[in-house]
Amino acid sequence: MSSFLIKLEREKMTPDDLEIVLYRLAVSKTDLATIVGVTPRQVNSWCRGVHPIPRSVAILLAALDNQKLSIEWVVDFVEAEIKKEM
Repeated sequence: MSSFLIKLEREKMTPDDLEIVLYRLAVSKTDLATIVGVTPRQVNSWCRGVHPIPRSVAILLAALDNQKLSIEWVVDFVEAEIKKEM
């Protein structure tokens, strides 16, 4: 279990944690916004600490960071869901 996942179990994800995980995963803030269904402005507010990072986002990022999910699978899934909405 990664130190990030252990930290997630005891406290909320911080803006610094978010920035680090996004960098490590090579995921842009815009991509994260698309994946979780929010605006890039919302992701920026999480990164600045204006709003708390939702636990569901922290869990998704922990799963990606710990290679429980692949970013490719998540992107394919999101793209398929977006196509269904059209």
